[in-house]
Amino acid sequence: MLKGCSKLSLFPQIDAIVNIVSIDYVSSTIVHLSQQEENLNHEFNLVNPYPVEWGILLKWITKNSFLMKIISQEKWYEQLQQNIKYNANNELAPFLSLLNSRNFLQRALGSFKFENDPKLENLYDKISCPCVDEEQLKNYFLSYLKNA
Repeated sequence: MLKGCSKLSLFPQIDAIVNIVSIDYVSSTIVHLSQQEENLNHEFNLVNPYPVEWGILLKWITKNSFLMKIISQEKWYEQLQQNIKYNANNELAPFLSLLNSRNFLQRALGSFKFENDPKLENLYDKISCPCVDEEQLKNYFLSYLKNA
């Protein structure tokens, strides 16, 4: 999503959350869970208990990337259609028909709730999952966005 939007220099303004989870948290959690026999053959959804709002992520992106603009989802979709019509080299091209749905975008960004898993809730005391803040966004996206 970010790469396709970056190629357009446009992002849709939608009401959504983005579940960004650091690789340090995921790897530590996998190791911890795998060392407990009662967790074998169980599945876990590793999510950030402090997700970031899409709008906050977009404000950060536009603040740190001169060429990016936020527009309505409808106008964004129209621009995406035009771009793909003349240049199918956009990562979002295979999803064009789905991207017209506000619900699809929200779900694709992680805007849904996972049931609270008591095993993971207890884990938060042992392995912290950091809140997404300015510094983390910088670490995750700044070099990517400059090269997109």
